[in-house]
Order: sequence, then structure tokens, then C-alpha cells
Amino acid sequence: MSHHVHRITAFTLPIVDRPGALCKVTCNLKAHDINLKALWAWAEEEGEAKVMFVPERPEQVSACGCETCSAAEPRSVLWIEGEDKAGALDENLQKIAAQGINLRAVMAGALQGKYGAILQFADEAALEAAAKALGECCA
Repeated sequence: MSHHVHRITAFTLPIVDRPGALCKVTCNLKAHDINLKALWAWAEEEGEAKVMFVPERPEQVSACGCETCSAAEPRSVLWIEGEDKAGALDENLQKIAAQGINLRAVMAGALQGKYGAILQFADEAALEAAAKALGECCA
């Protein structure tokens, strides 16, 4: 197996789509010493946006009382990491598709010869099925 699959906790947060809104989130996380493994944000409907972030230590977010952490909703996602090569993500997506599992969102990137991807599913059952299809090797 050329990848590792981990179940991790990500947090989603609705924000207003305006200049500085994402900066307010990152400033709150920084002020509470919450280090991130990943973050992405996108606009949705007019005036609305979403942020999803993956903290190094999810328990910090759950215990923090700041405006950002209080509004953030936890969800289980799969974190895949492996050697960056052509088709690395595709190999995993094919395994998921072959089982008829629908993805809700994917965020992927590569750096220094390694790739990482975060896969979000509609529910825990779909996540469990995808983990099994991918040959999950890490908790």
C-alpha cells in the first residue's frame, strides 16, 4: 500500500463572505494556540461562506470557548497521505467509486514529494465504507 489513511476530526464553520472574515477565524485560532494541519474556505450563497479546518489537536477546539471554536461543528473525515506521484489520488478515488460511495468534498495538495487529501462523506457509514475500501491502516 502506497498510502496511509487516518480518521481525523475536522471542523466546519459558517462565516460571512466579506473581506477579513477568514482572517478573524485564523486570528482566533492563533490566539488560542491551535495549530492547523489544513484549512480551506469557499464562498457559497451570496454573502455566505464556509471554512473547514483540521487542527493538530481537536480536543483544543472542543475545549476552547472562543467565538470561532464555539461555532465550529466537528465531523469525521479521512486524511490520506502518501508519495506524490501521477495518479496517486485517482487510485484512491477509484476504490471509493467502485464501492458506490459518494464523496461530499475533497481537498488535496502536494509538497516535497508527499501528497495529502481530506475526504468528506455524507455520514459515518459512508466514511466507514470508504476507509474499508482504501485499506485503512491507521486510527
